[in-house]
Amino acid sequence: FTWNSFQALVSLSPNLEKIQVCEINEQVAGNTSDVTITKEMLGKLDCLVKENRAGAKVTVLSISWLDLETERVVDTLQSLLRVFPALKWLGTLALRKREIGLIMGVVTMAVKVGLKIDILDRTGLEFDD
Repeated sequence: FTWNSFQALVSLSPNLEKIQVCEINEQVAGNTSDVTITKEMLGKLDCLVKENRAGAKVTVLSISWLDLETERVVDTLQSLLRVFPALKWLGTLALRKREIGLIMGVVTMAVKVGLKIDILDRTGLEFDD
């Protein structure tokens, strides 16, 4: 699964309500690497979604192979939330302690509007190849 295929899925599916791509069958797809999304990538996705009137019904987004840009984690998370205004559950973001601390303000505000964001502390979970 690639960023381009994710963009196509979201922007060309106006009735899509749940997106859950948690595990990729590596025997079929090969050893795929995670994709780091940036604020700019999400800006382009937002334009595609609005242009095609799609994404407005997505309430569940679970994409374990997407990582947020660490240098701008707050801006990137806010951009992701803007693309999916009806979102009620976002999971699971694997972040380091520093990144978790940075986004806690966004998470607190999200909870107030009924959005649950699952976060996994990835400190100590990284493996060397």
